[in-house]
Amino acid sequence: MTGVAAAVSTGAGAQQADAGNDLLRLENLTHRYRAPRRQKVHAVEDLSLTVAPGEALGLVGESGCGKSTVARCVVGLIRPTAGQVVFEGTDVWKQPAEWRRRTFARRVAIVFQDPTSSLNPRLKVRETLADPLIIHGVGDRAARNARVRELLDMVHLPRDAADKRPEELSGGQRQRVAIARALSLDPSLLVADEPTSALDVSVQNQILNLMAELRDILNLSVILISHNIQAVSWLVDRVAVMYLGRKVEEGPVAEVRDHRRHPYTRALLSASPMITKTSERIILEGTLPNPRHPPSGCPFRTRCWKQEGVCAGEFPPADLPAEGHEVHCYFPEDPNPLQAREA
Repeated sequence: MTGVAAAVSTGAGAQQADAGNDLLRLENLTHRYRAPRRQKVHAVEDLSLTVAPGEALGLVGESGCGKSTVARCVVGLIRPTAGQVVFEGTDVWKQPAEWRRRTFARRVAIVFQDPTSSLNPRLKVRETLADPLIIHGVGDRAARNARVRELLDMVHLPRDAADKRPEELSGGQRQRVAIARALSLDPSLLVADEPTSALDVSVQNQILNLMAELRDILNLSVILISHNIQAVSWLVDRVAVMYLGRKVEEGPVAEVRDHRRHPYTRALLSASPMITKTSERIILEGTLPNPRHPPSGCPFRTRCWKQEGVCAGEFPPADLPAEGHEVHCYFPEDPNPLQAREA
C-alpha cells in the first residue's frame, strides 16, 4: 500500500477504489462555472483519463477548451461539478479537506503558466522554496536549507539565487524557481499548466528540456498542458486532444500525430508543419461556440467541414481504430492521411 493510500485508510469514511496500475484516474469529470443570470459555463464535460506511474500525458487544445480547469480539479484547487478524481486508489473529493491539504498536497504539485504572478514578490527564493517544507513540518532548519540547495541544483540555478527576489531573476529563472517549489515535497505527479507560454521563445526549449530531465531522474508522472502540440509531442507518451470541454481524441503521441482521425486534431496539427511533414494549413471556418450554450452532439460540428445531421444528436461514441487510440467522431479522417496523400 502506498503512503497516501495508507494514510487515507486510517481516516473515517475513507473511500477506496480499484485503480489497477493507474496513479491518477479521472472518471466522467465535469465542471461548470457559475455565470450571471443563473447561467453556467460548461468548462469540462464527461472527461475520462488515466495517468500511469512514471507516464507523461499531454493535454492539448486551443484556449478556452477546459485544460486549465482540468488541472485545477486534479490538484484540488476547485471541486468538480460531477465525476471523480481518483489518485492512488482514493477518491480525492470524498476525503476531508484536511486530508487534501496535508496528505494529497504532498503527492501532487502544479506549475502555473506565469511565474511572475505565481511567485510572491516579497519573498526571497530561499523562503519560497522552504515555505512548503515549513507548512508540512518537514525537517529542521538545517535540513530545510540543505533541501533548498538541492532544489536549486536540481533546476540548474546558482546557489546565490537563494538570496534573490523574483524581480531580480529572468523569466526563465523564475519558472525554474516555480518548478523547484513544486518539487520541494517530492510529489509523484506534476501538473504543468502551459509552463512555457509566458516565456521568451529562446528559453522555452530550456524549460521543456529541464522537465524531461527531471521526469527521468525523479520518475515523475507528468500532465503537460499546452496549446502547442509540437511542444509536447517529443516530451509525452500519450496525448489527449480537447475541444470545448470534451476529449475528442486520445492515444500514444506518435499514433495521434501520424494517424490523427478527428478533424479538429488534423486542424490543430496543421498549425505545426514541422511535425506533420506537410505545408498544408487548415483554416477553420464557422461559428465559435459559446461555452454557456455549447452545441448539441459533437461540439466541433459548427466548424467542421464533415458535419452532417447525425452530428447534432448524441456526442459521438468512442471509435478505436488502433490499440490505445480513441476518437470521438461520426466521420473520422483516414487513419493514415500522410500515406494516403503520398499514394
